[in-house]
Amino acid sequence: MVEMRHPVYLLPSLLLLIPLNIYLLGGGIGTGIQWGLFRYQVTAGGESLVSLSQDLSLVSAGLITGNNAVAYLLWALAVLLLIGYFIVTVSAVLMEKPGIFRNNSLLLPVCGSLFLIADLVQYGMLLNSPGGLCIPVGIPLFFILGIWGYYTQHGSDTGSVPALPVPVKTIRGKTAERPKGLWSRLTLYAEPAVLCELSTLVLIAIIVRFTAFFSGLLPNIPLNVILGDTNLYYWYATSLTWGQIPYSSYYVPYPQFFFIPLLIALVPVLIIKSYLVFIFTWSVLMILADMAVLVLVYSIAGRLWGKDRAFLCGLLYATAISAAFFIPITYDVVPSFLLLLSLWMYLYRNELAGFLMATVGALTKWYPAIAFPYYLLHGIKTGKQWRDFARPLLLSGVLVLITLVPFLLINTGEFLKTYTIHAGRMPEVNSAIYYLDAVSTFLIHAELFRSLSLLLMIAGELALLYWYYRHLDSGPQALIGCIFLAIFTFILANKVFSTNYIIWLVPFLSLLLAKTPRRILLFYAVQVILYLETPVLFGIIYAPFNEGYDAVTSYTVLTGSLPSLPFLFYTIKFGLLALVFWIIVCDLNDGSATTAQGTTHPP
Repeated sequence: MVEMRHPVYLLPSLLLLIPLNIYLLGGGIGTGIQWGLFRYQVTAGGESLVSLSQDLSLVSAGLITGNNAVAYLLWALAVLLLIGYFIVTVSAVLMEKPGIFRNNSLLLPVCGSLFLIADLVQYGMLLNSPGGLCIPVGIPLFFILGIWGYYTQHGSDTGSVPALPVPVKTIRGKTAERPKGLWSRLTLYAEPAVLCELSTLVLIAIIVRFTAFFSGLLPNIPLNVILGDTNLYYWYATSLTWGQIPYSSYYVPYPQFFFIPLLIALVPVLIIKSYLVFIFTWSVLMILADMAVLVLVYSIAGRLWGKDRAFLCGLLYATAISAAFFIPITYDVVPSFLLLLSLWMYLYRNELAGFLMATVGALTKWYPAIAFPYYLLHGIKTGKQWRDFARPLLLSGVLVLITLVPFLLINTGEFLKTYTIHAGRMPEVNSAIYYLDAVSTFLIHAELFRSLSLLLMIAGELALLYWYYRHLDSGPQALIGCIFLAIFTFILANKVFSTNYIIWLVPFLSLLLAKTPRRILLFYAVQVILYLETPVLFGIIYAPFNEGYDAVTSYTVLTGSLPSLPFLFYTIKFGLLALVFWIIVCDLNDGSATTAQGTTHPP
């Protein structure tokens, strides 16, 4: 491996994360810290977080003019170039091309110059004017890192990445190769070369998440709406300190283990009672879980396809911009991590741990339970008997009973709401069911699909189970692919398709689409279309019910004599998702056909 996979090459891109200016508003009315994409400001009116896009919207509306408007435009141009620098750097790291990195380093002084000129335009030649005072604390780093990147020699060989362990190949219950101990497999990741790749991927992921979130602070989506779920989480967490009992005193839409990360995030709040402290702790916790998912994606891909594919799969996950926007502020990455961990353990032939971790995932959010029937069928396909599953199923059942029964006894009706309330929901605008009903209403003036949603879901899941058992091989690719398709079917047949559900899918998409340039392009097309849905077009094509915000709860095929914007958007969205579904089905079918013809299936 050439040293381009070393995390040091991502250090200049961290300029997206560090403060560039400390400023004082004219007359001492306020102070602030300015990053590339946003600024944090404190005035007599309170604290505020102002994104660059919000400033630009005021410029375009004519509310900010003169030197300030020019300064904001120059600042925006510098930010765009810096994001471009990061994208090119990631490409150079992936292709291991030091020449690209060296030439790309010339962009850094250009960005630094634009940031500095923007400050000079806004605050004057001495960065001190009646409008305020500015100290460009971070801008000198652009010139230092640009010179380092251009004049430092790159590309020396630092050793090869060791091959990642492969799963044990089992044929009708007979083990062809004894696995190493789990600890031996874990210590493999302490190898310096592997740690370099993982550290690089983690840095890329952190930069992407920071950039995607703060780029998404658009004028059309108020901050209180973006953070709406965290506000609810904060209420759930603090309600425990008032003596309230969840599932008894009030309804909770998530299973019981949802409260475990809440309690962890609550610990600092017990010392400093602040919603902002909770948000920070919660976001850090979610990002840590997200980084663990990244490591699992890298590990699973390395076992199945080798080190180069492992890095590519990890890179796809790290650069998934739609998932990146939601990860710090939603809860879905926790069950996603638990499901991936369950799958990782199962693939290492630790079936008991795999079943138990899937159970923990299902008690965190229901969808990881989808893995159970596929684990059972996979075991049968590899020669196991039903009695071999007695211990995993028994222990999983005991864990479920221990968790559920106390709440069930305290308040049966309130407890059951968690599991039944979704059945009566109406289809929401963002769902495939609503889209199909819009089409059927336009064609035959009847809504055909909302009443069939559950039946379609059950039929689709049963068809997948039958297809997997009867027609696919017992390789890990088929197992991973079918679990993904089962989750995907659940989402598509559901009456709600919130954009944050992409967090459920993106680890599998990273594993299954990292094959050809066209599939990789499809991966990013899905990310772009969902990022457009939220946050870019939030409130235009879709918006849920939120206090103080107008919901977008309906659309029709035509507006006047032309197709409506929401209909066109969702046609593209569900068309892309259907294409993903079809491609993965074909890949799994082709893989099993190749194995059936006698070609060795990848382990």
